[in-house]
Amino acid sequence: MIWHLAIETSGREASIALLQGNHLVRELNLTVEQRTTASFAPAIQTLLQSIPAGDPPLGLVSVSVGPGSFTGLRIGVTAAKTLCFALKADLVAVDSLAIICQQQREAWLANPEQFPAAARRIAVCTNAYRGQLFIRTEPLDAQIDPADTATEIVDRSRWDDLQAAMDIYAVGRRVAEPLPNRDASATEPSAASEVEYGTTFDGWPRPMAATLGRLAWKMYQSGKRDDYWSLVPRYLRKSAAEEMADEKDNRQNSAGTYSQAKKI
Repeated sequence: MIWHLAIETSGREASIALLQGNHLVRELNLTVEQRTTASFAPAIQTLLQSIPAGDPPLGLVSVSVGPGSFTGLRIGVTAAKTLCFALKADLVAVDSLAIICQQQREAWLANPEQFPAAARRIAVCTNAYRGQLFIRTEPLDAQIDPADTATEIVDRSRWDDLQAAMDIYAVGRRVAEPLPNRDASATEPSAASEVEYGTTFDGWPRPMAATLGRLAWKMYQSGKRDDYWSLVPRYLRKSAAEEMADEKDNRQNSAGTYSQAKKI
């Protein structure tokens, strides 16, 4: 069984796991401060030192590729690509919400009674901000679903529809967040409209490296391989700063076109 390192950095906290195939050997949880590049590399080194001297080197690296934290995803994907290049290891990239789906699927397999009896599908969400959510839906009893296109950006009404469906088990939190028209001194939302859908990356559950490793191993056995030269994080949307820059460019381009038209 080959040695396998799983890297999960899509949220504020990160985790790294060393597996032998799909068997977990050790998992490290990293705080927000430890997720920085300076402390991330020593954590990886600690896990790699657990591989016995006589064994083959690391043969597989799996990494979550988003959606999630812009900075976290860049750190994780860069580390995975570097390891694969240096060690000639294979690479498997996994959607971050697929990891949460798998965690809930494993919980259902361990104890089906804790889920609604009618549940046949599972849906997870995280906050995409600007009034939208990242969501992913999968069959609850599926053993593997490597499709990257299963995660999408939707308006919140879509999540409300999913939660109302009889055969859906939905995973997500509602958290109170100040809105522009809300009194900042208030400790509780004054109306339902002032409660925003929360993010699985800011609360329970969050994707874990051990689950990432188990899911990636299934994908690996089915033949999935990713090219470490071309792999990039799947943000699914631009950052707020990038969107603002695009809007500024569009305004400037529109103004320039108008000025040129007037001169003609």
